Amino acid sequence: MRHAAAAEKADPTLPMQNYVRGRLFFDEGKFDEAVAPFEDAANATRKSGAALADLHLYLGETLTRLERPSDAEPEFREELRAFPHNLQAYASLAMLYRASDRDAEVEDVLDELVESTSTPEGYAMAARLWTALGERSRAEALRSDARTRFRGDPSLVLLGRDGRR
Repeated sequence: MRHAAAAEKADPTLPMQNYVRGRLFFDEGKFDEAVAPFEDAANATRKSGAALADLHLYLGETLTRLERPSDAEPEFREELRAFPHNLQAYASLAMLYRASDRDAEVEDVLDELVESTSTPEGYAMAARLWTALGERSRAEALRSDARTRFRGDPSLVLLGRDGRR
């Protein structure tokens, strides 16, 4: 919290103390207590126009754990608007859609992930998600595309066993 206070003093537009407070509660599994500091931090960034990486991701995750998916979705979208390469935000949004039986949106989000983060890491995340969702053929198609597209890139190891064939 001392570091957060110092960071906030250096840049008052970043609500680091509320963000860190929320993260501490989140990491302890105290989601009811994490909501308020995350929401305060999100409101502060909206007012100042600042962006704080992972703030909306963690607020969305907290709301998801509190079974408030309709509130979580715009938070994940806001994270992706501000940080379009945040792989975990794509993953969280895709899983939220799957839990809500919104399979068309799952596909759209994973397509957005690959389009916005067209790297071995982006492809690997999308492939892992398709595998977790039981769509092995889609995962393998992404792995195959990545092996072709990024031939020789050492990051291809991220594709896992199926990516090394």
